[in-house]
Amino acid sequence: MNTVLVQAHELSGRCSVERPTMATLALTALGPFPITPDVPVRLVPEGDQELQTFYPETIGVQATSADLDPEVIGYTDHRREDSIDVLLWPRRSACPLTAPGTSYPGDGGGQALGFSAESGVALIAGEDATDGRAQSAFSFNVETGLVTEASAEHQLETTLAYATITPFEDGLLVAGGEDPVMDVDPADRVRSSAGYFYQPLTGAFDPNPIDLLWDRSRHAAVALQNGATLLVSGLARGGLVKQLQAVFPGTRQHSIVGLAALEVGRLEPTALLLDDGRILVGGGQFENGNPVGQVEWFSANASESRGSLPLPPRPNRAFFALPGGGALSVPGCVGAASSCAPWEGTFITPDLQAHPFAMPATTGCPIPERPLLVPGGVGGTPLLIASYPNAPTCVWRFNPWPGAAANGADPLSQPRFEPYSLELEPPPDARTRPLATGPSSFVWISQAEPGVHGVRLDARGAFTYEVDSLTAPDEVDRFRPKYLVPDRPLSVDAGEPRPYDSGALELRESDAGVVFWVTETRFGDVTMTFELDRAASGSDPREGPPVVVFGATPVGDASCPWPPPAGNALPDGELATVVLARRGATVTLSNGKGSSVRCAVPEGMTPIGFGLGALPIVVRGLTIERQ
Repeated sequence: MNTVLVQAHELSGRCSVERPTMATLALTALGPFPITPDVPVRLVPEGDQELQTFYPETIGVQATSADLDPEVIGYTDHRREDSIDVLLWPRRSACPLTAPGTSYPGDGGGQALGFSAESGVALIAGEDATDGRAQSAFSFNVETGLVTEASAEHQLETTLAYATITPFEDGLLVAGGEDPVMDVDPADRVRSSAGYFYQPLTGAFDPNPIDLLWDRSRHAAVALQNGATLLVSGLARGGLVKQLQAVFPGTRQHSIVGLAALEVGRLEPTALLLDDGRILVGGGQFENGNPVGQVEWFSANASESRGSLPLPPRPNRAFFALPGGGALSVPGCVGAASSCAPWEGTFITPDLQAHPFAMPATTGCPIPERPLLVPGGVGGTPLLIASYPNAPTCVWRFNPWPGAAANGADPLSQPRFEPYSLELEPPPDARTRPLATGPSSFVWISQAEPGVHGVRLDARGAFTYEVDSLTAPDEVDRFRPKYLVPDRPLSVDAGEPRPYDSGALELRESDAGVVFWVTETRFGDVTMTFELDRAASGSDPREGPPVVVFGATPVGDASCPWPPPAGNALPDGELATVVLARRGATVTLSNGKGSSVRCAVPEGMTPIGFGLGALPIVVRGLTIERQ
């Protein structure tokens, strides 16, 4: 038996955990093994808990407590030697992370935010201010709740605003930016051509700057899969930068050799690492302030352009990476709302097809100047946040599934944002994008009440287990599954039934090519069990089980087909069971007793999705058990 010390931490102030007599946490061990029974642990003042498990591979825990009001949750999949730290949050409650009266971060805007999953630390640095805030930094450990404000000897080496922060080596890299202290006019400011490495263990910046070749500010940055930081566009001495540039870990050297270039340079762009490894660059503006409509894609190592797509040039476009390699975009509005009509979001598919859809502007929730897209927790789709001066914040949740009474002429047949009950007070400062710290959590800076705030929506992550079927319905909407999301809009003709209803997902001919992804999670060795029913065509579902996708590799298609069913025809009213077992680089497809096929797949942790196979069928159940 292996013993792992689990230390549960709590936030201070109004988000501290109340501990009534006999209150317990249910701890679930997470790792590449079958689900184990929850371990009830008594809450003690010190917060130290011991979790005993038969699996030495335990890498994290999921924590929930139904004894407390509000419900307390926590999640981590980061283990350090023989101990695991997990931070407890009140579910879906906004929590202050800085003490009242804290001077940094302030209300100047221009702060850089970044998160390192390896260290579990979120870092905020710099500010558009003429005082010491421009040289300040703040870090928050999402596993322990520890807050660190940079002391005078540990501040940034220079005053900065509009830099970027990315995970780098075992810490974070602050890159570029501009000096807001000497010249208030941004056009006259001196831009930085240096990067500064922040070490979370010491809470200090390396005094030796990293040369970045160009002075650069109001750019974007993204961490590549090889550990390098990719710097994207922004303004330099020669104008808007098109050439991509990388800073490599270890050597800390910069390079443009072998890297692609943008078609359109831009100020304040968005750069996203998509679910399939590609890089998306979108939004931003030209030097004259006009918005850029062109969206561009690049290979995972940024060496090749992978296409572009023109969207309507609208100001302050927000982007969000969707499961499977797609993306979502929502523009803002500057000036009269009539000049921004129609307000449309865009569902961008992995093959770069744009599907516009109407946005829900109302008198109480008009088109925001700067929309914000943040993780939405269960369901894999984002929340849209709109902050307004002296007015309540509006929150919507993206829904890609056709809704009740949907038909081709009904707005409910289209992707859409729907009102979502979540109080974010104080509201996020829309000038500074909130920082995702996981698929169910994010932090933000507020202008109304200067400081840092955060929220955890759910206790989910890459190693989450689901005991129930993954086709189970959402808690409030029976026409969308709780744990599945399509990688593109679904077609619904007038009078046609909805593709999903109350736990049953119909894989239809009209949805050929759609992949339904299991949200938030990643899987290695697994056993998948499908419960299949006849579609309207009446064909035996064993003749056409789903195609299953591991990352980018399909199985069950023509290149690796399911075996023909064994035994007699399936009786009417009976469900068919087919099983897929993945072990290392081999997948075994079983379709009835004694009938199986083996196929090769890449090893490692990947997302899992599935779609239409040889025939239309109805999926009534899906379980995935880690091995």
